[in-house]
Amino acid sequence: MDGRRAARSDIQGLRALAVLLVIAQHFWNVPEGGFVGVDVFFVISGFLISSIILRDIEDFGRLRFRRFYARRIRRIVPAAVLVSLVALPAVWLTWFSQQALQFTLDAAWSNLWVSNWHFAGVGTDYLAHSQNPSPFQHYWSLSVEEQFYTVWPVLLTGAWLLGRSQGRAQRTVTAAVIAIAVLSFAWAVAFTAYRGQWAYFDTLSRGFEFALGALAARFALHGLRARAAGAVGLAGILVSALAITPDLPFPGPWALLPAASAALVLAAREQCAVVSSVLGNRAMQWAGDVSYSLYLWHFPVLVIGAAWLGRSAAASLALLALTLLLAAASYRWVENPIRRSRWLRQWEERDAAAARAAGLGSPARGHAAGGCLASEARGGARSARGPLLASGALSALLVLLGGYQMAPWKTGVLAAQSSAVRPAHAGEPFSGLEPLQAALRAPGAGDWSGLTPAPDELNQKQVAPALAPGTPCAAAFGDTELGLCTWGHEKASRHILVIGDSVALAWTPAVVRASGPDTRVTAAGVGSCSPFDVRQQADFEASGFPEKCAATRKALLELVARQKPDVTVVSSAVGGFDHQLDASGRPLTEPEVQRSAWAAAAERTLRGAAAHSGRVVVLGSPGLTGDPRTCMRRFGAPSDCAAELTPRQRDKEQAEAEAVSRLRESGARVARFDALAATCAEGRCPLVVGGYLTHTDPTHITLAFAEALAPVLDPYLRGSAA
Repeated sequence: MDGRRAARSDIQGLRALAVLLVIAQHFWNVPEGGFVGVDVFFVISGFLISSIILRDIEDFGRLRFRRFYARRIRRIVPAAVLVSLVALPAVWLTWFSQQALQFTLDAAWSNLWVSNWHFAGVGTDYLAHSQNPSPFQHYWSLSVEEQFYTVWPVLLTGAWLLGRSQGRAQRTVTAAVIAIAVLSFAWAVAFTAYRGQWAYFDTLSRGFEFALGALAARFALHGLRARAAGAVGLAGILVSALAITPDLPFPGPWALLPAASAALVLAAREQCAVVSSVLGNRAMQWAGDVSYSLYLWHFPVLVIGAAWLGRSAAASLALLALTLLLAAASYRWVENPIRRSRWLRQWEERDAAAARAAGLGSPARGHAAGGCLASEARGGARSARGPLLASGALSALLVLLGGYQMAPWKTGVLAAQSSAVRPAHAGEPFSGLEPLQAALRAPGAGDWSGLTPAPDELNQKQVAPALAPGTPCAAAFGDTELGLCTWGHEKASRHILVIGDSVALAWTPAVVRASGPDTRVTAAGVGSCSPFDVRQQADFEASGFPEKCAATRKALLELVARQKPDVTVVSSAVGGFDHQLDASGRPLTEPEVQRSAWAAAAERTLRGAAAHSGRVVVLGSPGLTGDPRTCMRRFGAPSDCAAELTPRQRDKEQAEAEAVSRLRESGARVARFDALAATCAEGRCPLVVGGYLTHTDPTHITLAFAEALAPVLDPYLRGSAA
C-alpha cells in the first residue's frame, strides 16, 4: 500500500458507524442518541494517536514531534479550511449581515481550534440542535481533538521519560493513562452535574474517552475474549444511540457506555465475525474512508440547505445526496492528495533515512532492540526537551484563545459586540391601539426594505439600553444589592419604577417615551427570573436558580417598599410561566395547574407592590415571533417570521388577567396592559408591524418598536385605562 500500513477494517467500519449515527441524528433526529458517534470518534483518535506515539517511542526512544504534527495538520486542516471557505459565501448569500457575521466568527474560531470553548462562551446548547445552529457548530469536536493532540504527546512522553529511569517505562505509561481516564471521568460527572452545557464542550470532560482508546491500544484481546468483546462493544454502541437521549446527563456519566463499547471493538483487533460482517463490508469501508469529509460537509449543507429548501423529507434526501457528493469529491481531490503528497512528505523521508542510517526504527519493534532503545534513551530527554516546550507553548496558546471566549466584552466572539451598529429609534409612533391593530392585521411587507431597524442591523444592540451589557439595572440572579437605571430628573413630580425580568427591561423605552418630562423612571430586573412569587427554574443551566431567583425577587419588592413610586410597572416573560416548579421542585406541566399557580403567584406579588405604590401596571409578555436570527433570510419575506400564538402564551396572560381582576375587586389600584393585543392579531404574531422590526429574538422587542408603542401604553401609566 505505497509503503503505508493497511487500514484496519474494524477502524474504518467504526468511523463509518460513528459518522452515520451523527448524520442520521442531525438530519432526522433518529436515533435520538446518534450524537454518541462523536464519542466513538474520540476513542478511535485516542487509539490511533496513542499507537503512533508509543510506536515512535519504542522505535526511536522519543516521539518525532515535527513529523507527528505535520501529519495531523495534513490530515485535518486542508479539508476543514476548504469546507469553511465554501460555506462562508453561502452564509452571506443566505442571511443578513449580523447573522452572517456571527457565523463568520464561528468559522474563524473553529479554524483556530477553540470552537468548543467558543460555542460554550456564546451559550450554545449542542443537544438542542434545532435552536439556531451555526453551520460550523460541529467543528467543536475537531477543536477538542486538536487540543488533545497538543497535550497527549507531552503526557505520554513525560510518563515514558519518568518510567524509563526506573526500568518501568511501559507500566508507567499504562498507569498514567489509567489515572487520566479515572480523573477525567470523575471530572466529567461532576462538571456535567454542575453545568452540563459547558461540560459537553469541555476537553477535560472528554479526556477519558481518548484515554480508553489509548488503553485499547495497550491491551489486545485474543480468542474467545476478543470475539465476545467485539460483539458486546458493537451492541453497546448501537444501544447507546437508541437509549441515550439529550435529557440524560452527558458526557458524565453516560458517555462511558459508547466510549467503552468502542474501546472493546478496537481491543478485539478484527477477531470478531459479527464486527467483521457489520463493519467490514464494502459500503461501510467506503463510508469509513470518507468519514472525515462526510462529517465536515454534512452540517453546513444541512443548515444552509434547510434555510433554502426547508426540512421536508425530499429536501433532506437531496441535501444528504449533496453531502455524499461533496464528501467524495473533497476526499478524492483535497484530503487524499494533500495527505499523501510526496512533496509535503519529502523531509519526513529524509528524517527516516537518517534514522535508519543511525540504526533506529527497526521494523521489528519490541525485538532485542533493547540496546538500540537504551542507547537512544540516554539522549531521549535532551532530544525531547525542545519539542515538549513547543507543544507546551501551543497548548498555552490554545488555552489563551479558549479563555478569550469567556471574556465579558465578547468582542470578536459575538456579532453584536463586534459590529458598529447603532440603536435605531422610532420615527412615527402608533397613535393608539386601533391603528396598531390595523397594522398587525395588514399583510406583511413583500420584502425587507425600508424597515426600522434595518435587517442588516438587527442584533442585540437594538434592544432596550437597560439590557445592554454592563448596565446597572440588569442584576444577576441571586443579587440582593440592586442597581438602578434612571431616566428623567431626580426631582420630577412623578416617579415610575419598572421591575421584573428581561422582558420588563425591554419595555423600558416604551415607559420612558410615554412618561413625558414630568416623570422620573427607574428600572431594576434580572433575566429569566419572574417577579411573580412562584418557584421556578431557568431555561438554561443554573445551579440553585430557584433559591437565588427568590432572593432577588424579594429584593425587588423591598425596593418598591423603599421607593414608594407613584406607578410600579411589573412584567414577566412567558419563560417563567413555562418553568414553574411545585414545592418539591418538580416541573408543573398540566396547563390548568400552571395557570392556577401563576394567577396566585401574580396576585401575591401585585398585592405587595400595590401596598407601597400609588398604582400598579402589569405589562404582559409580547407575542413570541420566529427567531429573526434564522427566519430572516435575504431571499425570504417577513411572513416567514410570523409565529402562531400558542396556548401557553394565552394561558399566562389569562392567569395575570384573573389576578388583576381579583385585586381590583378588593379595591387595589391595579391595571393590566394586554401585550398580546399589541403584538399579535388573528392568532399570529408578526415580526414586521407598520414598518418596524418588532423583535431582536423570539422574546424581546426592539428599542424602536417599544418606543412606537408609547402612545398605546400611555393611558395605562396615567390611570385613564384599565
